Order: sequence, then structure tokens, then C-alpha cells
Amino acid sequence: MADLLGLTAVHVNRMLHELEGRSLLRRTGRDFMLDLPGLEAMNMIASRTYVQKPPWLPSA
Repeated sequence: MADLLGLTAVHVNRMLHELEGRSLLRRTGRDFMLDLPGLEAMNMIASRTYVQKPPWLPSA
């Protein structure tokens, strides 16, 4: 993940632990569950509408 983001592994690990400590992230092995409303309330991410399927994606 750190390589993908262009950050050090140490920084990514610290941030993940901080988010877990604030109950904004849950990790189960390689899976991550984010508390999006909690992150929005802390202004850590911008509020936006999340779409399951973009309108430009053709139907299968």
C-alpha cells in the first residue's frame, strides 16, 4: 500500500494505527473497513455521494 501511495511503510503503518485507535478503521487480515461518516465528521475526507456503479459503465 505504501508503494502505491508513494509513502513510507512506517508512515502508512502509523496512520493505520491512529485510525484504528480512533475507531475509524477496522482491520481483519488484509481487509479494511472504514467508518466513512466518522472520517467525514473529522474532515479527513471530503463529503461526496458514493455510487455503486458509475453511469458510464456498460451493463453486463
